[in-house]
Amino acid sequence: MNRRNGIVYLILALVWLAIVALQVADHHSYATDARDSLRSHARDLSNALGVVIRAQRRFGTVPRNQLEGALEGLAEAEEVLGIALFNPRGGVIAKAGEPIDPALGHAAPGTPIWGDDTMTVVELAEFGPEPKTDDPSRQGGSTLLVEGGGPPRSGGPRRGDTNREGGPETGKDGQSRMDEMPPPPPPDDMPDRAQTEGGEPGAQSAGQRSDRDGWHRGPEWSPEARERFRKWMDAAREGKRPPYPPWMTEEEYQTLFEQQGLHKLAFRLSAADVLRAIRTDSHQRFFLALIGLVAVGGLALLYRQMSRSSQLELQLVRAEAMNNHLREMNLAAAGLAHETRNPLNVVRGLAQLLAKAPGDAGKAQDTSTRIVDEVDRVSNRLNEFIAYSKPREPVLATVDMKALLDELGDALRTDCEDRKAEWRNEVLATEIMADEAMLRQVFFNVLMNALQAIPEGGVVRVRAERLERGGELLVRIADSGPGVPEDIRNDVFRPYVSARDKGTGLGLAVVRQIAVAHHWEVSCGVSDDLGGAEFVISGIRMANQS
Repeated sequence: MNRRNGIVYLILALVWLAIVALQVADHHSYATDARDSLRSHARDLSNALGVVIRAQRRFGTVPRNQLEGALEGLAEAEEVLGIALFNPRGGVIAKAGEPIDPALGHAAPGTPIWGDDTMTVVELAEFGPEPKTDDPSRQGGSTLLVEGGGPPRSGGPRRGDTNREGGPETGKDGQSRMDEMPPPPPPDDMPDRAQTEGGEPGAQSAGQRSDRDGWHRGPEWSPEARERFRKWMDAAREGKRPPYPPWMTEEEYQTLFEQQGLHKLAFRLSAADVLRAIRTDSHQRFFLALIGLVAVGGLALLYRQMSRSSQLELQLVRAEAMNNHLREMNLAAAGLAHETRNPLNVVRGLAQLLAKAPGDAGKAQDTSTRIVDEVDRVSNRLNEFIAYSKPREPVLATVDMKALLDELGDALRTDCEDRKAEWRNEVLATEIMADEAMLRQVFFNVLMNALQAIPEGGVVRVRAERLERGGELLVRIADSGPGVPEDIRNDVFRPYVSARDKGTGLGLAVVRQIAVAHHWEVSCGVSDDLGGAEFVISGIRMANQS
């Protein structure tokens, strides 16, 4: 596997990993949102229960039977499986529905505990002041659970409800029974003066007097209880609104709150639908990732087939090029054999003449000169054939094309003077990427053909044009000669195809070889202004261009 294929396969693998990562992230987000929705529902239930408790609360207390009835009604909902209320010590003080682990009373609030198909969450029991009410009996930041159905409509502290010290009566377990005591009478009924309903004194005794609301007053209230009630009412009028009942001290309320205060709520909700939805989403994400894997695998296989097809096409092109080259080499070899045989036959005949006339010095000298010319001709043919047959592997470097053409102009100055030809180098200083030796041979072969084709006083010109597509140059070599016949323009770059009688036909074939090796294109046409042949070389890459 080559480097390019490895890069493509790596990119496809990264694409699939990105798809998997996206699906995992989306599933995690979906599962988090689903669980948060269920936890939000639990908070909504907690808020709803808080509204119920605030509606039933009076002087910071809620009757147990009413609260448990509300819990039972809430537990009848399909999604609620169980409810438990905990005191500040973590003990269960009320519950409904399925049993809940008592250890949750010590758990940190807000942390959900997930079961197979359930979610249990613990929330703090935050029952702030009753909204939009000034009734002190409905105010308070905490709630105390009490026995019974609530405070009676009338009656004050009954006989026997206080101990010998005048404090609250305690049961067998030593706990305060103040949670069973009714609230005291209003402050304006506190005086124990004798007064009748009509405002006339003497209607009742001090031990039998009652106010218009039916509250018992009189000696049943100890001075400590009266003073406590008065302080509670004074604080309420000042806006402090004590959270504890007026018939208790703050210390008594705090002691009882540790055992019967509402501190935490635990809800066990059915999570079957949420977990089922999460599992369904997980399966869908898995199938999407699997589809992505199949798609990426299909693309990899498609690319592999395309790559193999491209390689096969490239091999076919190379094979075809090799076949063409072999055919041209065969043609060149046949031409070389023909071109070599003729001079050798001439050399043989001249040698025979030289042998028959050994005493004629002048004739011998002429014959020897012709022999040397024919041998040089054979050598030139062999050199051209060798130049054509050897492989072209250009070594690219920066070449100043104008300077190179100026050097060639100096080298061809004698030929130009013999033909009285005009040499025009109209190329500006331009640096290109090419093999300098090969580029020199290209220009030399084309320019020699032009000089040999033009008549006396003809013109040979070289121009360069920068194309609009970035970094490429086009070179035009034109002359004022007769031009290349139209019927051989397409074959003029093949071996031993020449428009001149004395042409070898390998010079332009070498030009095409060098152009192909540089990925250039070379063509033959007619000059618009000079009227002769025009050879165009395009695709030359300029230096310092991407």
